[in-house]
Amino acid sequence: MDGSFASGLKNWLGTKNINYARSMLKGLSASCPLGEVDKHCPLKDIRSLSHEKRVAWLNERSDTEIQDFFSLHFSCLKKRE
Repeated sequence: MDGSFASGLKNWLGTKNINYARSMLKGLSASCPLGEVDKHCPLKDIRSLSHEKRVAWLNERSDTEIQDFFSLHFSCLKKRE
């Protein structure tokens, strides 16, 4: 991923938008919006968990981890579109 894009996205997320990223990742942990899951997707194994376990797993992630997952998601979208 382009370094300026990644840092820009992380800056945008910051603290006020981290809840948005957490909400988006709850949906992304259920399924890939592009249908076929990329073999490198860090959420692919999480998708086999029950809804409750996925939510608990996400709630245990730090803000930095959430930012990283969110950035990886946008990098994948950018690459695959």
